[in-house]
Amino acid sequence: KNQFRVNLARQNHDGPVTLSLAGDAPGLTLPEPITVPADKSDATFEVSAARSATAGARALKLVAKGKHGELEEPCRVTVQIPPAALQIAAAKSIPVQQGGEATVTVLVARDWYTGPVKVNGTSPNKGVAAWEAVVPADRDSVELKVTAFADAKEGTTPLALTAIGGTARAETETALEIVPPPPPPTTTTSRGPWSWLLVLVIGLWTALLAVGLSLALVVGQNRYLGRPWVSARQLGVILVCGGAAGLVAGAIGQTLFGLLARGGVLPEIGFLAGWLLLGGLLGRGIGFFIPNLHPLRSTLAGVAGGLFGAAAFILISKLGDADAYGRFIGAALLGGCIGLMVALVEVAFRAAWLEVHYSASEVITVNLGPEPVKIGGDSRACTVWARGAADVALRFWIREGKVVCEDALNRTTSEVANGDRRRAGALEVVVRTGSGAASERTVPKPAARPEPRKKPSDDDDLLPLPMPSAARPAPARPATGPNDDHDPLPMPPPPAAPKPASRPAMPAVPPPTPAAKPPSAVSGPGLPTRAMNIPCPRCKTKLPLGSRKCPECGASW
Repeated sequence: KNQFRVNLARQNHDGPVTLSLAGDAPGLTLPEPITVPADKSDATFEVSAARSATAGARALKLVAKGKHGELEEPCRVTVQIPPAALQIAAAKSIPVQQGGEATVTVLVARDWYTGPVKVNGTSPNKGVAAWEAVVPADRDSVELKVTAFADAKEGTTPLALTAIGGTARAETETALEIVPPPPPPTTTTSRGPWSWLLVLVIGLWTALLAVGLSLALVVGQNRYLGRPWVSARQLGVILVCGGAAGLVAGAIGQTLFGLLARGGVLPEIGFLAGWLLLGGLLGRGIGFFIPNLHPLRSTLAGVAGGLFGAAAFILISKLGDADAYGRFIGAALLGGCIGLMVALVEVAFRAAWLEVHYSASEVITVNLGPEPVKIGGDSRACTVWARGAADVALRFWIREGKVVCEDALNRTTSEVANGDRRRAGALEVVVRTGSGAASERTVPKPAARPEPRKKPSDDDDLLPLPMPSAARPAPARPATGPNDDHDPLPMPPPPAAPKPASRPAMPAVPPPTPAAKPPSAVSGPGLPTRAMNIPCPRCKTKLPLGSRKCPECGASW
């Protein structure tokens, strides 16, 4: 804005005069009309221009009105752009060590300038160097780095700061306080006090970490096998063993860390040793909850997880005061790496395993080994929980390099090959071996090994199978009753009369199969091909091999 004075001369006019400024003035703010009293002959006008007004001249006119007439006088107003201006500011004093670096925060204020500003610094101390910095157009501050070399003179030295932006220039000055570096840490830490409390605190923290990681891994394994989240026994083992492992590993790691620090050796070695020990113990411990997991391989998997977790903690801690974040991130990596490594070890080194089919789209695998893998409806006693099955329906293990299956319901044990399928409740279990895991063929069901028995001379009735009366050989003499002790062979006696009505009353029994087949034709998941059971010759109830009397109808042989 600006002001200008208007002089008024009267001739034969002694009354008041009104003065006004008019005309086309874009970007200008014109004053209101001014009334000049009769006893005065001048007035002052003020004209202002907006910041967005363009430079250049505006043609206006000054109008004077009185009681005797009106008078106009041309007037020109010129708009000019002010020169660009800068101002900078910084802290009055900046400390910096010899052989070290410091940063100086420089604030910049712009006037009639919106572009970037370049800032640099100079010092009469030749041992000091200030690096150039640029303030972007959208910011008003910058960090200027200052380096004090090892030969810089101690004391206070001035640092002149200069800012240049367009045609504008600004200067200011700050002081650098150059101080010598601190003594080496080994001279103080080697004599520092030893803290057993810190060892205990780190041990307790690591114990909590071990319990949490163990619980997470065991819960994941249980849910994978279809069992409840965690049993009371498992929880007790985790709290006692996991807590003890964490306490020991944490205390040893902190002890080594403190001893190495006092001796001037890299203290991170002790921390790394503690985490490797923790990972190895957790890996070995999780092997007790995963069937047939090799102890040495699970331990090595845990050590690898501890290595990754310790590396993450050390790297994050180097970024600043972030020990807490580093410990939590390292713990997460430790647990994740242990689970991943254990899973890789299970897949890479297995020779035989079970495919458990919950549905067409949900299949899990369980490794086989010397320890039996139990499948049944008792979630506490079985490795894999099967809804609707007996408490323990099937057992699988490896014996002399071969997969052995035990049918707990029928009390039979047999060797099975790749592709063998069994059912347990709602589950279907398929045996897989490394030699033909990709094959989907189904091998024939092996026969159970019958008990050794002396073969009689007439082996027609070796097994009392149901036979039509026409096909049965005629007995040497008619049977006198169901308990004929004089019959030299264990043959079922025929009924007293050929008609069924003459038979004694029998209790209701389940209907027989549509076609009577010899035991070798009996089929079904998990059944042997022969000699598993025998039918009663009278009521056809299936009885265990070696039975001499039917509990349903009372017949004996």
